[in-house]
Amino acid sequence: MESSSSIGILKRGLKDVLSCTASDDCPYSSNDYLEVIGGASCIAGEIRSELTVVGDGTPLGMLIAPCAQIRAFGPQTAPLHDGRGFGIRSLQDPAKLWVSAAAIPEVCLTPCLRSEAEKIWLEISFVGVKASPSLFFSFYVKAAEALVGGEEIRPRTLNRYVGAAKPMVFGGGLLIESHIPGKLELIPLAGERQCWGCEYLAAFVMPPLCSKAIFSFSYSNSA
Repeated sequence: MESSSSIGILKRGLKDVLSCTASDDCPYSSNDYLEVIGGASCIAGEIRSELTVVGDGTPLGMLIAPCAQIRAFGPQTAPLHDGRGFGIRSLQDPAKLWVSAAAIPEVCLTPCLRSEAEKIWLEISFVGVKASPSLFFSFYVKAAEALVGGEEIRPRTLNRYVGAAKPMVFGGGLLIESHIPGKLELIPLAGERQCWGCEYLAAFVMPPLCSKAIFSFSYSNSA
């Protein structure tokens, strides 16, 4: 079951968060977060994820766990330091749950959330992905610490991971895994009000002509 504090967090602020772009000065503190504005939600054990198909340069969704928050996830283009390449753009009929990548309008995607036991699965189907420009699927994570393949990446440092996609653990308990082969960049951030106040950007490179991405999320006190 969700704790009362998690429920309280979930009832505050996602409408504001999902209307913010990566470069905005977002109107919340580190403890003010989350309420869905339209799309889908999924709960598995102590983690919860929300999706929306409404926005312009804004996140596709988010996920929270007791130890960490993915405050924004969605498609992104290079260069990763330029937040204008992040986010979705609504299509004419959001009821069909298709959106375009904000920076590459010809790339369309539709998300699906499902829970299985204590795990949440996010499946993204793509249409229009070509060899260039580079397309990433990014997660902006608020957490005190991160491990990728057992290697510690500390926030607010220049140490980053660039290599094969490996399981990542944030805050000592939130496990994120990609289930397609590819490359990953895990980049420490400043953790201030831009980039949704997050300490990490985890960006998975989408392979050329990619038609689907699959991610899973789980929480354990001993992850």
